[in-house]
Amino acid sequence: EVGGASGGVGFRSHSLVLSLSDSAHLPDGARAVMIALVEEFAEQLGCRLFGLDVLVEEATGDLVVVDVNFFPTFNGVPDFPSILRLYLSQLAAKHS
Repeated sequence: EVGGASGGVGFRSHSLVLSLSDSAHLPDGARAVMIALVEEFAEQLGCRLFGLDVLVEEATGDLVVVDVNFFPTFNGVPDFPSILRLYLSQLAAKHS
């Protein structure tokens, strides 16, 4: 709800997606758009490890980036320590 009694934006927190891997209930096409957003942000920022907070408007499926995190917690990313270790190993091998 936008502009309610408090003038704020309301949303149902029980429908939040914690990570892209937990995106099965997103509207059709939203997952592909989110992947494209991540790829574009990575290219433009020159950064490979970051987080995006994205809201999905339920009625239209429109996506809105509301925050870019350069030091995110990666909560909700399954087995993140192993993924990070692999990424850093590949990066080190590429630059050695």
